[in-house]
Amino acid sequence: MRPIVLITLILGVAACATEPSESSRFGLTERAVQERAAPELRDLADGTAAMAERLKALADSTDQFPHINAQASSARVRRLRENGPPADPQERFYWEVNLSQELVNVGNVQEGVDLLEDIWLRYGDIAPPRERLALKDYRAIAHLRLAQITQCPGNIHRCRWPIEEAYPDKAAIRKAIVLYREILDEAPDDMNSVWMLNVAARMAGTWPRDVPTEFRLPESAVTPESDFPRWVDRAPDAGVAVEGLSGSEVMDDFNGDGLLDLLVSSSALRDQLRLFLNNGDGTFQEVTEEAGLTGLAGGLVLWQADYDNDGDLDVFVSRGAWQYHGFPNSLLRNNGDGTFSDVTVSAGLG
Repeated sequence: MRPIVLITLILGVAACATEPSESSRFGLTERAVQERAAPELRDLADGTAAMAERLKALADSTDQFPHINAQASSARVRRLRENGPPADPQERFYWEVNLSQELVNVGNVQEGVDLLEDIWLRYGDIAPPRERLALKDYRAIAHLRLAQITQCPGNIHRCRWPIEEAYPDKAAIRKAIVLYREILDEAPDDMNSVWMLNVAARMAGTWPRDVPTEFRLPESAVTPESDFPRWVDRAPDAGVAVEGLSGSEVMDDFNGDGLLDLLVSSSALRDQLRLFLNNGDGTFQEVTEEAGLTGLAGGLVLWQADYDNDGDLDVFVSRGAWQYHGFPNSLLRNNGDGTFSDVTVSAGLG
């Protein structure tokens, strides 16, 4: 049905206006639209739909077995809550700790912090030494994460290393500093805690005062160099501030207008592959749906190449690293009319 709707829209625009339609930005000429209705191109569209359905089914199956996917924190939170806490006190302790960590991972940081502090009140005095140290570490990193997500957005100087500007609300960071110092009192060779103590002190603006000499990093490692040029984050202004998980990007000319476009992926199983066309004025416009990419999710690495020698840049999407399920890769053919088609199966790759 989708090609028929598109034809109707394009023909309607052509009949009612002499100015170029918005769709023509993407190379969707009337001739190209007619060609898309050809049987072989309908087959290409079917290939995209089939891959989208295949990826959705794999993501759904991962929700059923969240332990096999390190990224499925939301599904693990649901499963832990559905199963409920075990009756055995020791098993309940581990259940609660797991739930608190997954809450932090999924972004419910305040809820995770509250649960961790409640666990500490109930188990801190009776937990074995190894578990006590681990619980302190979980609490410290959760407090730092809470400070970061509430105070970092909108101020890159607090988000990049070396940290250039102290956080205004230091309550959570001070808690982390105390915890890391307690950990190092018991485990002075814990290099992770040494590093994180220095980071926390920089976040609070209390470095080096809050870091004992034996754990203090050299000043050159934690202090910005005044003459070092700094990158400025222009993504929000450019319209490409995409949030994802360990993905990839390709910056190249996908529509042949001489401007560098941007294709972005995320390895999260339900994160949509997204295409942004360069407007030529320092901004980009998202054309994911217009390009026929809807439903194509995931992707740890992207490669661009003209695999069929037609002069248009195609894309290979690599998925599934470290996954137990057989997540397929994708070969996306650039149709030359502003759209892409998943030809993985027809090319013998899927």
